[in-house]
Amino acid sequence: MVALSPQTVMFGNPPTSGHQPSRSDLSAWMTEIESLAAGGGLSYVNSSLAALNQRPDVSAGQFALVLNTLDEAGVYEHAGGVWTKVAEVPAVFLESQAATQVLAARDEVVAAALAVALDASTAQAAAEASGLAAFFDTKAGADAGLASLAEDELIEVLADETQGGRRVRYRVVGGALVLKLVIGDMRADRNLAELADKDAALGILGLTSKGKELVKAATAAAMRTVLELKAGALAALATEAQAQAGTDNTAYMTALRTKQAVAAQVPELIPASGVEASVNFNGTGTVAIRGSGGNIAGITDNGVGAYTVNFAVDLPDANYSPLVVAGLANGSRAAPQVRNLTVSGFDIYVNNHGNGYGVDAEWVSAVVITH
Repeated sequence: MVALSPQTVMFGNPPTSGHQPSRSDLSAWMTEIESLAAGGGLSYVNSSLAALNQRPDVSAGQFALVLNTLDEAGVYEHAGGVWTKVAEVPAVFLESQAATQVLAARDEVVAAALAVALDASTAQAAAEASGLAAFFDTKAGADAGLASLAEDELIEVLADETQGGRRVRYRVVGGALVLKLVIGDMRADRNLAELADKDAALGILGLTSKGKELVKAATAAAMRTVLELKAGALAALATEAQAQAGTDNTAYMTALRTKQAVAAQVPELIPASGVEASVNFNGTGTVAIRGSGGNIAGITDNGVGAYTVNFAVDLPDANYSPLVVAGLANGSRAAPQVRNLTVSGFDIYVNNHGNGYGVDAEWVSAVVITH
């Protein structure tokens, strides 16, 4: 354990402003520290007491040094499972450490300032090399210096208060500053106008000759001309006659026109007639529809073997063709008939083929074809 504290060695006991450290005290104190290190007692050096407490596998009787500018700095001995401070770190050493930290902080500030200065000087040199006539810190400064600028000169404002503090370039036109470019907010309508050779600039972008023409087209009509489109939002759509004839090569085909063209060229593939409605129902007891498709609203039970098929939407006329079949569960043959065709529906009558009497049929199916 250190016999003399650094305060006693450096300032005396009691401390006095005129105290002069004696060589013998300094020698004794340094010899004690040296004996700790040489004897293996000073086992660890840490930047904080918390870090020292985290060290594993520490043996009793070991010494460690906590080195920082806080009150916890000092020499510690491990005893009873805990680290106990037994001596202070030399004040002169702590002062040297604090000075080092101050110098490091100062160096960081100087380095940052130097980087800013270099960046500004680099930017200014680049701007001057690009043909800028002058640099201004603010837009107000640029306005104040306008009288010294010549017509058509290009200037740059480093922090334009009228543009959210961004870097902005202006051109002197008619004695006024005209906005040409907001750095970081490139606009083709402002930048391209500044280029003498637009074709070369568009070529750098990888555009073909057709692409260049399209970019330079000033109106929608000019764009259509470049793309070889007809006038209007779209080229003309084919008429039914054009679709059926199949000879026009300038009009667009819709799905309907395609169907009409196929029907005209190969009529058997798409017949003119179509299935308007279909239904399958049980005609015994309470009539029940098993399945239906298209325009079926329901089935009306009119008595034994008599039914009405009702359309959901009236047909254009009553000249449709209903196809009806019926079957009986007992194996007897059923004879279905259709009557009273109207635009809203038609009647079905089912008779027993053997005796001619009406009979409720277990299976009745009907398909309606329009013409």
